[in-house]
Amino acid sequence: VDFKESDYTISFDSNGGISINDLPVAYNGNFELPIPVRAGYDFAGWYYNDNQIKNGIYTYASNINLVAHWNAIFTTQNNGNSCTITGLTDYGKQNYSQVVIPNQIDNYNVTAIGDSAFYNNTSLNQIDLSQCLSLQSIGDYAFYGIESDKIFLPANEIVFGNNVYQNYPNTLVDVEKNIEEAGSITISQTNKVNATSTLSVTVSEGYTFDGWYNDADLLVSSNNPLTITT
Repeated sequence: VDFKESDYTISFDSNGGISINDLPVAYNGNFELPIPVRAGYDFAGWYYNDNQIKNGIYTYASNINLVAHWNAIFTTQNNGNSCTITGLTDYGKQNYSQVVIPNQIDNYNVTAIGDSAFYNNTSLNQIDLSQCLSLQSIGDYAFYGIESDKIFLPANEIVFGNNVYQNYPNTLVDVEKNIEEAGSITISQTNKVNATSTLSVTVSEGYTFDGWYNDADLLVSSNNPLTITT
């Protein structure tokens, strides 16, 4: 078959990403594909009829439409016009040591970080929420196990859950002391940062007090007196 040089068009379905303008091409001519952007995702290539298309020489004797494929970074739960980030996908865990939380994912405002969303994800050395101005709340244990100086918050007012951080950035810190025995009694004591507080000794009939611990698994003992730093 003898093809003459003709003009064709590559159109793009960004599949949730930003819109991409059509690209005019010539048969046997070189072409370079644009890279789309989609908040909360990494671009995984352009596809035509399930085949990935890369930069090169145009050999189709017709117009074609390419569809963007994506790898999600976060798991989310949608609620009306907003969403909660509930953690990282397997792809996100494997490929990211630093994450930026976007203001929107798929046109849903990110208003919350869910309970235990990044719990003990020690592979993360930075979580940047400074661009997420729609954020309203951060759930219990959301960043527990990640030091607070690795987390950058937006300027807007946020409601914090319990034990959000391994180290708390708040000016007032609730020191929760739980007794696992004797009916799971909970005693709370509020301290200022850099203030030293002596933790009380509790008595439970039939038991010997073994000290206060920082974790529910009783693996990390607490200093007494206790100084809250950050």
